[in-house]
Amino acid sequence: SAAGFNQPGSKKRFLSGLDVSSNSPDADVIDKKEGAVALSREMWMSNTLAVAILKRIKANTVGTGLRMQSQIDHEFLKVPKEAAKKWQRNVEREFRYWAQSKDCDMTRQQNFYELQELAYFSTLLSGDVCALFPHKKVQTLNSPVRIRLIESDLLSNPNWSSPLTATDIAGGIKLDASGAPSTYYFANQYPGENLGTLADTTWTPIKAFDSTGKRQVHHLFIKDRPGQRRGMPLLAPIVNDLVKVTKLKDAELT
Repeated sequence: SAAGFNQPGSKKRFLSGLDVSSNSPDADVIDKKEGAVALSREMWMSNTLAVAILKRIKANTVGTGLRMQSQIDHEFLKVPKEAAKKWQRNVEREFRYWAQSKDCDMTRQQNFYELQELAYFSTLLSGDVCALFPHKKVQTLNSPVRIRLIESDLLSNPNWSSPLTATDIAGGIKLDASGAPSTYYFANQYPGENLGTLADTTWTPIKAFDSTGKRQVHHLFIKDRPGQRRGMPLLAPIVNDLVKVTKLKDAELT
């Protein structure tokens, strides 16, 4: 029996005034995402408790970042053990040289470990972030692989159409018949940037996978429901509580 569960419309006082319904993940998340992201960033800029929460989680999770440790199966590959160890040391050295250079970043501003921290923090603050690995040679690196992080706001429907336009595309992500991402659409400017010139905004479609099946767009977010395409900021459910606590603290100090 469901008699023990609270239901919308219940006569219980704490449920009075609630008008809720059960929706799809896209309707629940994407429709509310823009406002949730704006509130989350406002809390980050103005609320000390929000800052403490996000900084603590980031520091405890990322730490010094992921580091490469090469260990090949030399028996399966029929490679002598000493030769395998030499190969592993060389690979680790090459990767370390690439990862410690800020030139691995497409913007040439952060190294691989700093980018890990930025990507994770962006996921907490804005709900999601996209990572691309384009190939562009620079003189300082042996590898042409670069990292490009794209903020949540730029992943959007072409022509700023409604986030929920059809069953196969929403929140800037087009799905294939099986429900897997097939194409991501990235705008060249933010929705609130250069007001009055939004007509000049263009979108670049990037296939989720190339012709060989290799993933081209790494979409980082916490998935809470099957079929969910976009992530929500960590602070989204507690913004009201953060504001109340801050007001109470200010009232006590004055």
